[in-house]
Amino acid sequence: MGLISNPPILVGWKTTILGGDSPLVAIYYPQQVHTTDPVECLPVLGEAYWSTLENDMTNNDTHSTASDHARLNPSQVDLVARKMPFEFSDDIDPQWNKQKPEWSHMVNGASLAMPFLEPFLIRTLRKSLSQIESTQLTQDVKGYIAQEGQHFQQHRKFNDTLIQHGHVDLIAIEQQMKKEFDDFEKKRSQKFNLAYAAGFESMALGIGHWLIEDREFLFGNSDSRVASLVLWHFVEEIEHKNVAIDAYNAVYGGYFYRVYGVFYATMHVIKHTRKAYKAMLTKDGLWSKLSSRWKLQKMILRFYWKMIPHVWEACLPNHHPSKINDPKWCLDWLKKYESDHHSLALLDTGNMGSKYP
Repeated sequence: MGLISNPPILVGWKTTILGGDSPLVAIYYPQQVHTTDPVECLPVLGEAYWSTLENDMTNNDTHSTASDHARLNPSQVDLVARKMPFEFSDDIDPQWNKQKPEWSHMVNGASLAMPFLEPFLIRTLRKSLSQIESTQLTQDVKGYIAQEGQHFQQHRKFNDTLIQHGHVDLIAIEQQMKKEFDDFEKKRSQKFNLAYAAGFESMALGIGHWLIEDREFLFGNSDSRVASLVLWHFVEEIEHKNVAIDAYNAVYGGYFYRVYGVFYATMHVIKHTRKAYKAMLTKDGLWSKLSSRWKLQKMILRFYWKMIPHVWEACLPNHHPSKINDPKWCLDWLKKYESDHHSLALLDTGNMGSKYP
């Protein structure tokens, strides 16, 4: 699969990155970025220069104890923006799990959304800060913003490798996602946007539990760089699980609108993910093969089978993420980061069944 040395790139479009009293505005070009202020969160199509945000319970290894669980409560620990030393070189195959190319492209499709979805979440949560009275929640929101900034920057770098490997149809899907998230901010209320954020985070929490629980099946013997990216991302999704729903409840509240946000955000992200993985599977000649489509359907069914209980939980009237115990593997990942974060950027995918990262 040959590389494209100069893939088509969107040029010249402009957006407000963080908003607020002093909006950060960027105009995007293929080789460099011109800003009116130093940019901390920058979704760029194509090559860019980046600025980063500063700032054993059972043998099944499934969930934490109550004392361990407290470590992941944002009201008790500071959320840290972890700058992972990922390296996404040109030799990354878009089919990074050779045994499961359909799963590879499902993940790739979800990754494609991150440089547009997560800046939207950042701007939405940042706008809520002026309406939040709690000092602790304000601190948590800022930590959330910092983590999400790291997430989409890393996904942007990975997504660029997909386009460089010839998946240029993804650019049109990226344009559509950018337009829709821009429209949310221009045409929808802040209550809708915050409900969307809380809803997405409810889904992400469920996905994080699934990815960790099923990690050997999903990531075993795959490219360590991609597996490590995805698992790092969702460890932090679990870590900041309370923030968006707490912000929604603090600013607006309302059970039915929150549930609406869960379903809307879930289906919106799934819609774009499907467009992207269909385009990649089509280019690879797999979409038209019945055997591949059957494997894809089985993986989709596995996803829904694992996710429906989490979505149901998120729709209960008394739902709060803090009531959900966190996977012990997640807590062990966080402990290991303190002493050996480099190895977490290259997990041993030949030993994904291990109780420890």
